Amino acid sequence: MRVLFLITILLLMALPATAQSDTTIAYQGQLQDASGPHDGTPGMEFRLFDSLTDGAQIGTEIVLSAVPVTDGLFEVDLDFGAPYGAEPTYLEVMVAGETLAPRQRILAAPLAIHALSLDTAYADNRFWKLDGNSGTDPANDYLGTTDAVPLEFRVEGSRVLRIEPLPEDLPFPWQESAQNITAGWSQNSVDNGVIGATIGGGGGHRQSAVAWPNRVSGHFGTVSGGLDNAVSGFYGTVGGGNGNRALHEGATVAGGYDNQAIGWKATIGGGNGNDATADETTVGGGGRNDATGSASTVSGGMGNTASGIAATVPGGDGNTASGSRSFAVGYRAQAIHDNAFVWSDSSHTLFESTGADQFLINAAGGVGIGTNSPARDLHIKQRSTNNGQIGLQIERSDNFNNWGLYIATSDNLGFRYNDVLKSRIDADDGVYSTSSDRNAKKDIQTLSGVLGRVLKLKPRTYLMKEQDESALRSPGFIAQEVQPLFPATVAVQDGEYALKYSQITVLNTAALIELNEHFSSAMASLESESEKRFAALESANTDLRARVAALSSETRKMQALVDRNRALEERLASLESLILEGQQVAEQ
Repeated sequence: MRVLFLITILLLMALPATAQSDTTIAYQGQLQDASGPHDGTPGMEFRLFDSLTDGAQIGTEIVLSAVPVTDGLFEVDLDFGAPYGAEPTYLEVMVAGETLAPRQRILAAPLAIHALSLDTAYADNRFWKLDGNSGTDPANDYLGTTDAVPLEFRVEGSRVLRIEPLPEDLPFPWQESAQNITAGWSQNSVDNGVIGATIGGGGGHRQSAVAWPNRVSGHFGTVSGGLDNAVSGFYGTVGGGNGNRALHEGATVAGGYDNQAIGWKATIGGGNGNDATADETTVGGGGRNDATGSASTVSGGMGNTASGIAATVPGGDGNTASGSRSFAVGYRAQAIHDNAFVWSDSSHTLFESTGADQFLINAAGGVGIGTNSPARDLHIKQRSTNNGQIGLQIERSDNFNNWGLYIATSDNLGFRYNDVLKSRIDADDGVYSTSSDRNAKKDIQTLSGVLGRVLKLKPRTYLMKEQDESALRSPGFIAQEVQPLFPATVAVQDGEYALKYSQITVLNTAALIELNEHFSSAMASLESESEKRFAALESANTDLRARVAALSSETRKMQALVDRNRALEERLASLESLILEGQQVAEQ
């Protein structure tokens, strides 16, 4: 034998405008058995009694041989005449020979039938009048039931509001006041055993014969309205819309279409086809967005996914934040590593992170800081003219040491270390200069003794290891060769040697000064020696002149002797000629 349960009742009546009353009441109920809603055409009998149990029957029974029951719902018209009085009246229903319990108390509307024929002695505030009552006390005067029977309201014969009492076996013993309220379409429903549920309205047919009711199957769940919405999780909420689901404890869908809040305390603000599947996830709206990582968020946009723990996509299109605490925004930005921030522009290619803790920007229009019209890939507009507060600062991770780069009020590009000016690039000619103000220095000493070491430097030409053999060779020094001669000019960082070429220039200057000093000293010695030699030469020249003068006098004397000797020789020759001539004559 099938055991039937009558789980809902709604009694309605129509009052004519005339004094003559219509005593027919419309009775609607829902039959269920162990497998669910009952279908068929069982026989039914209806009787009135003056008590919830036992008691005396009022009037005669109404017997119906075949009552259509579809999906558990049936409706019949009952006319018991006008047997209703001020005392409680109870309706007993028998289905297919089985008496259903408990009897249902009949109040309000049926009693109003009797009120049409009462004398003035009964026309007091124990009955609600059509034009309203006055002087009521909310503590004692109310519309409702005093037994564990659902209360329903109908419009045009169809249920529009159902208030259910608490079940006998409460799921929470501490809960003493959590009745279910079901409003809207008659097929909106709260599952058996659920308490504290609310359906505010909505539901109905869509596309002709397709039924789209709202349903709550979780304790304290709420569907405010809309169409085909369902709440199955504790404290779940669907605010409205169509086809939305709040499937876990504390899950919320505010509205929209075909959204699913599946995770614990997951939230969807609206939009279309969005899913918040993990615990404490949020989708603000948009379309086809998924928040699948615990505590992840997609604020809006289209086709975005936040699958990492606490990952965020604030909007845009086709973005993915799959790394834990990652952030992706723009168009097709892919933050696929933990703690990665990725922003991508309208280019159609994926822009992906390549490692954890990255901050990546793909902006074809440039990135502006302090400006909304960047002219370069990165454009920084300084916020003031205070040289100590502007520009770009790079600070070490383990202390506060930092370098600052900024445009000074002179328009020079300045470099500061711990806010002390170290160098600049001149705006007029682009010359790089380092700070050399006497007021910025101490323990100033003259540099000396460098010439010999400078002469030991070995200028080289070379190629860097990454250069091709066909590249032009660069002139320079090798830091390891310079270090023994001038240690201060060599810097070592991370095992790599570097050379301060600006200091080599100073050393070259000092070497030139020393060379000049050596040259000047040598010239002075040479001049002194030359002067001494010149004086000796002058003295020797004077002596030579005297000797030349004496020789000249002797020469003249010698010339006179030579002239006399020549004359004598000429006279001797003449004598010899005469002698020869005399001899020849004698011989003849």
